[in-house]
Amino acid sequence: MKKTPGNGDFRLKQVLVRRSLPWALSGLVLVGAGCGLVLFEHGFSARMEAAVLLILLGFLSLAIVPVGILTAADRAGEKLRDLGVAMQGVARGDFERRLEIEGWDEVAQVRTEFNRMADDLQESQKLVRDKTAQLLASLAELKRLDQTKHDVLTLISHEIRTPLTAIKGGMEYLRASTGDVPADQRSVLESYNLFEILDIIGKNTSRLDRFMNDAMIMANLQSFSKRLTVTPAPARNIIGGIMADLAPRTSEMGLEVRNEVQDDQVWDLLGDVEILSIALEKVLENAVSHNAAGGRILIRQVDAVPGLGTAEVLRTKIGGAGRDPFPDETWHGYPVRWRLLEVYNTGAPIPQDRRTAMFSLFEMVGPMAHHQRGSGLSLPIVKVALERAGGGIFVASGEEEGNSFYLLLPTLDHALGKSTRPTGNLWDEAGQGFGGIPGDEDINPWGQETGLEVELAHAGPPTSG
Repeated sequence: MKKTPGNGDFRLKQVLVRRSLPWALSGLVLVGAGCGLVLFEHGFSARMEAAVLLILLGFLSLAIVPVGILTAADRAGEKLRDLGVAMQGVARGDFERRLEIEGWDEVAQVRTEFNRMADDLQESQKLVRDKTAQLLASLAELKRLDQTKHDVLTLISHEIRTPLTAIKGGMEYLRASTGDVPADQRSVLESYNLFEILDIIGKNTSRLDRFMNDAMIMANLQSFSKRLTVTPAPARNIIGGIMADLAPRTSEMGLEVRNEVQDDQVWDLLGDVEILSIALEKVLENAVSHNAAGGRILIRQVDAVPGLGTAEVLRTKIGGAGRDPFPDETWHGYPVRWRLLEVYNTGAPIPQDRRTAMFSLFEMVGPMAHHQRGSGLSLPIVKVALERAGGGIFVASGEEEGNSFYLLLPTLDHALGKSTRPTGNLWDEAGQGFGGIPGDEDINPWGQETGLEVELAHAGPPTSG
């Protein structure tokens, strides 16, 4: 290979020649000085002989010194080439490479440091492999446990539903049978605490039934067995309906409820109405259940989650991963706008180390010893439901009291939502309305004796038969 000024070996030899040339010249000067002394002491003839000798020694030095320099340069270059090859091997992951050490020069010191570095890298690589294997094993175990939880939910929803229904049916039959018994017989039944027992059975079967419903909802959400039907729906109607159902409990607890969304008519929720309603219902039930008597509940739209950012920032962070119904951020050509809905309730702040775990299956915010109600499924249901809608849920707590849950929701401006609700008859391509929304169908009473005469608006003359 031709040596060029850019080649490492050539530069090395240049350095060695520059460093060795002064020593060679010094040698020539010393030889010349010695020959001068000889000429001065032994006369002219001796001077001539010394001059010839000096010239011969000079040429000999000029011939031998460069050869020695180049030989040393080749040996040093070979060692450095070995070092370069070894470094390339380490860069490719070959941590077994080591170099032989010869001498105590600078090159030998560099090779020694390389061996020490390779030892450290090999040890670190072994540690990384061991830790990676442990993490993979832990991840596999977590997946297995998560699958076990899912299997338990599926088992419960299928195997316990039938006996639970039988228990409820028997309890209701006993209540109906003992409702109108004569007073003397009723006193006998009361002596056995039958009515109290029936009340206990009724309350606990209702509690178990709610757990069963949560288990079935969670299993369906996780298995993606339900096909999403995306449609706009006024947020204030959904939230208002849920709070109306919770009104007896909020009144009993003396809670102050402020629903600012009730007066906000400018936007609609956009998604599967059933799934979004379940998510909102669970969050609002949680705000009531984990509140203190005489506490407050606040429902409002906000611009950002403290410390996490706006709806647009959060939407970018979660990236619409999974089965996002709005990959292009549009719906039927209309822009999807992401909004944050805050649900605040008074009460003890949720500890920082529990704010992520609380969205896992069967997780409780407090110790199990203090657990009195709840299945540990409500917040996981909210999380999965919102993720299926492309959104998410976040939590923040104050230093003294109160917790705020922030729901990232896909929405549509209310005017656009109204314009996307088509009207039509049963023969529309979308079926009876769109997404279950009624159209302009006007069906007269049918099932007449003359042969099921049915009249549809926009469908032409009546047809019989």
